[in-house]
Amino acid sequence: MPKVLIVDDDEGTCRTYGRVLRRAGFEVGFASTVASARNKIGQSPWNAVLVDLMLPDGSGADLLPEIHRFVLPSQVALVSAYVTADQVILSHREVAAIVPKPMGADSLVALVKILTQTDSVRNNVEYYATRCHLSQRESELLQLAVDGVDNKQAVERMRCLPGTIRSLWARILKKTGHRSQRDVIVDVLKLEAPSLMS
Repeated sequence: MPKVLIVDDDEGTCRTYGRVLRRAGFEVGFASTVASARNKIGQSPWNAVLVDLMLPDGSGADLLPEIHRFVLPSQVALVSAYVTADQVILSHREVAAIVPKPMGADSLVALVKILTQTDSVRNNVEYYATRCHLSQRESELLQLAVDGVDNKQAVERMRCLPGTIRSLWARILKKTGHRSQRDVIVDVLKLEAPSLMS
């Protein structure tokens, strides 16, 4: 069952979102402050995180670097009644979506389904990496590429030199038999991997 963390200080919103998501088959956890979210985020493998921007002890956007230690940006959405154009511009690469509140039940479930689809893509990458005998670093780079991270950003995320990224891609291409990074990514995305969770 996919697990969703809701970071929001409004009890009514949490109660409603929790009820809707449980009915849709999700397990739900809650945090009402930046501090409680910091404690909660590393306690469980979350499949999606919904973060309110306005929290009593700070901005939900301040949590994003910590959230990204455990959850991919493609699994995170900022949800707030006070979304500004500046926040959208500053956060657009850090989250999959920026959604205004209030949000209806159907929209909430659709959003969380989009966020949790990342897990099936992750399964595809793991399966593909195993099948092609990719190393851990090669698999990590492939996962980043599939998530839409370009090579320059991969240098920062993987804390390495540009030459390392080029070398990793050369090995991936050789092992997979493809001529371009794009071909490898397309191959992964069209793959129907067996579930690794069962």
